[in-house]
Amino acid sequence: MQDLRFAVRTLRKKPGFVLAAVLTLAAGVGANAAVFSLVNGVLLKGVPGLERSEGLVEISRDVGARFFDMSYPVITHLREESEVLADIVAFTPAPVALGGEGASTVAMALQTTGNYFSMLGLRPALGRFFAPEESFYPNVSSTSVISHRLWERRYASAPDVIGVTLMINGHPTEIIGVAPNGFGAHIVGLQIDVFVPVGVQAPGLHGAGALEHRESGILEVAGRLAAGASVAQARVELSELANRFMADLAPAGEDYGYVVRVEEWAPVPASARTAVTAFFAVLMIVVALLLSMACINVANMLLSRATERSGEIAIRLAMGASRRRIIRQLLTESLVLFLFAGAAGLLLSAWATNLLLAFEPPLPPGFNIELDLGLDWRVIGFSFGITIIAGIIFSLAPALRATRPDLVLALKDRSAAGTPTRTRLRSTLVAGQMAGTVILLIAAGLFL
Repeated sequence: MQDLRFAVRTLRKKPGFVLAAVLTLAAGVGANAAVFSLVNGVLLKGVPGLERSEGLVEISRDVGARFFDMSYPVITHLREESEVLADIVAFTPAPVALGGEGASTVAMALQTTGNYFSMLGLRPALGRFFAPEESFYPNVSSTSVISHRLWERRYASAPDVIGVTLMINGHPTEIIGVAPNGFGAHIVGLQIDVFVPVGVQAPGLHGAGALEHRESGILEVAGRLAAGASVAQARVELSELANRFMADLAPAGEDYGYVVRVEEWAPVPASARTAVTAFFAVLMIVVALLLSMACINVANMLLSRATERSGEIAIRLAMGASRRRIIRQLLTESLVLFLFAGAAGLLLSAWATNLLLAFEPPLPPGFNIELDLGLDWRVIGFSFGITIIAGIIFSLAPALRATRPDLVLALKDRSAAGTPTRTRLRSTLVAGQMAGTVILLIAAGLFL
């Protein structure tokens, strides 16, 4: 506490130095916090409204190590015969035109089997979800479940929306329920406005011809593992079941070669997960370089400030203060500076996050992505964590150098700024800063 009080008093005497250092560091911390907010919102927070994600898996057909959708007959066979899956659902998104009460709009629909909501462990905000007898092809009724967002925007949260007719591509469907608040889909960011059974006879959606063909690949698949089952067991069993089902289509004596791919569920689909993770990794490296440039700049400022205080430090050493004690004091001053910068960086990250969202790519009509990039304990902890670590690492060298003055020169009030050791340290910092800047410029050009 004594070190802290002394640090605040000392820094208060140099407002220009404090302002320059805080603004420099805040730019680096803010950039890191903004990018981590994006990583947090996409990869770590999970899907809003989805609370039962344990045991969920993604299922697809593996063709040449690529992800392919599956056919409805194969999915139905797997649902009926599998012992390692407690449940399995099929779905596919499609843009649709919504009519009926209110203005016509383009929205995103999700065609799904009737057990979609029950497998995800969701409860309706109003009404009910699909019943098995009305939502598995070919026994499909013209019903729909709307999102909570669409209920608010199109129907003003009217409680009598149940039973209202909603036109989907000109086909009438009866609204039977409203999805829970905050839930858009089981994929992070994706906002589905209306859910309809697979096979509902609306123009533009998959009809009987596509659904009855065994070799078609039109539906995405997800499932929930049975108690005690593993992903590896699911891969083996589902591949065997699919091959057995498709055996009569293979040449005599040959295996059909149907390989089922099973991946653990995550907010980002498995087909895009590697690319998204790699992009975020590169982006994190770039902003980490930016922070290191800011830290090197402040380290140079701390080195110059230590030169100004060489007389004070020499007197304290001459009076018996230990080198360790003075280093602790200098590190405390630097950490106070860095913590102020961390707080300012968090404020700056709110603006930077909005800037990142402004670069959203052009999307098809009806296709909406909404990400929760707000501050939470992960972002705050990450921001102050990197601030403290950077503060210790980049303040240590100036503190060590400052506590090794030439006592005779310093006590005679002659600057030690031009000594070979101090010059070499400053030159090393500047060279590192220049090298990092070149890397940042190249990375920025590649990103552009």
